[in-house]
Amino acid sequence: MSGAGEPISAFSARAGQVISLVVIVSLLGAFVVGIFGRSPAPDSWGSDAYSESAAGHRAFVGVLNRLGYRVVVNRDLGSVTRFGDDALHVLIEPTVYVGLDTERPERLRELLAGGGGAVLVLPKRVAVPEADGVTIREAPLVLLEDVGAVLVFAELEGTVTRELRPASTTWTTNELGAVPTLEVAQLIVCSTCDVLLGGPDGALVVSWPRPDGGVVVVVSDPDVLLNATIGEGDNAVVAARAVHLAARQAAGRAANPDAPTARNGGTSNGGTGGGGAGGGPVVIDATLHGFAEQPSFARTLTRFPLVLITTQTLLAVGLLLWMAAGRFGSPLPAAPELARGYDALLALSSRVLTAARTPGAALRSYRDLLVRDALERSHAPWTLDDPEATRWLKETGQRRGVRDDIDELDAAVRRLAASPATGQGAEQAAVHVARRLHAWHEDMTR
Repeated sequence: MSGAGEPISAFSARAGQVISLVVIVSLLGAFVVGIFGRSPAPDSWGSDAYSESAAGHRAFVGVLNRLGYRVVVNRDLGSVTRFGDDALHVLIEPTVYVGLDTERPERLRELLAGGGGAVLVLPKRVAVPEADGVTIREAPLVLLEDVGAVLVFAELEGTVTRELRPASTTWTTNELGAVPTLEVAQLIVCSTCDVLLGGPDGALVVSWPRPDGGVVVVVSDPDVLLNATIGEGDNAVVAARAVHLAARQAAGRAANPDAPTARNGGTSNGGTGGGGAGGGPVVIDATLHGFAEQPSFARTLTRFPLVLITTQTLLAVGLLLWMAAGRFGSPLPAAPELARGYDALLALSSRVLTAARTPGAALRSYRDLLVRDALERSHAPWTLDDPEATRWLKETGQRRGVRDDIDELDAAVRRLAASPATGQGAEQAAVHVARRLHAWHEDMTR
């Protein structure tokens, strides 16, 4: 029996099972969302991969995804080596200007030297938002000096020019097999680079081999991949094939680090198969657009979708501790001690037997139990049926001088068993007959 202060569960067994099932299902759901869910993109209106404005690059990210590339928009300032030797780092209009800071140029050079290759898209415009912070009011051109500074920081030789260039202009060198549509073309002029798409006044897409065998592809005009202009002419094809050339070179370098760098990225037909879709990830940098974050395990666990797992785990632990804890509040009073002796034991047995049945039915079970035991201990023949067994016990009892007669006891048992009464009087009558049965059993088996 429970003593004073003994802990009692705060939940019933069934409630505990239901809560445990709910916790398990909830945790499984949170893990599925945490693994397969995606973090919401930051709100942006500028020239970055998150922006859906006219000056953003969100549509270009979608193009790469549809082409089968494993695209990662990276905000983490951690080491670029974690993406692998076959990763392709893509820097689109990085915000790296003279006098801005000293860390961004270092970051720019680190990204261009990381993985198996890189694509650098030079800046061209500065987006100015409306009052709602979503739409673009205007996008004036960046000073050519600031665009050229990006090349300087990247340690790439060349100068940048702009000119009115209608769509019908002929490109004298076209390794990409596509013709862009540009209103004002921003071109690069260089003597040490390989021209992939260019004309007499400058190039739109060029590449430089890296000392480690990788390649840096530079797209001088971002209009080929902006949300507002990527759908014009072959702009999307030009942007995708520029990425493909660099991705193919990155995958080839990772597979054979000692192989020499192929001129023009190792292809001359501008195809879009192989390369990135079957190689490493295409990592689009967001750190140079003001979205940089230091690696933080705690922040990752408290951000969607992993925050669902964190919350569910804390709730599950709290519920399990609550279920395991004892009953709170003042201690329950101690149960009264049981009386000692034969009469108390018999009365307790009677109460146990009658807890779920009528006193008469419980008494019949008690009688059958004692009769079977008396027959076994008296070595009665095992072939006797009920009437013969009763007659055998009656005769044996008479020879042994037993005080009570089995026929009289059976009659009392049948009388109580036939009665539907369950009150205190019926219990007392059943206890009286039970005592007589016990005395008869003692006389029969001594």
